Amino acid sequence: MIDNAKDIIFTEDLQIVNGDFLVGESDGQSIEHILRADVGQFRQSPLVGVGLQLQDNSSVEPQKLKQKIKLQLKADGFSVKKVSIVAGDVLGIDIDAKRVK
Repeated sequence: MIDNAKDIIFTEDLQIVNGDFLVGESDGQSIEHILRADVGQFRQSPLVGVGLQLQDNSSVEPQKLKQKIKLQLKADGFSVKKVSIVAGDVLGIDIDAKRVK
């Protein structure tokens, strides 16, 4: 296993510390971006993206969604231990994954 990746941290606003953007561990942020992005949204990696916002109101099967999430995270260098999905009024997702490359 390697250390968590570091990148500019995005919150509601970009934070500037000592005249530069706030940088910190970004694995959780990377996972969130992959889950929210639609396929084709990243120009350099057009096949990346789960598109949760499009699937939130659809009749997608939880097992297929779990498989799609696992494949996307593995392709981005994560080792995925567990993906849990709770379907309901709001889609709940719990992911246990660590970056390996």
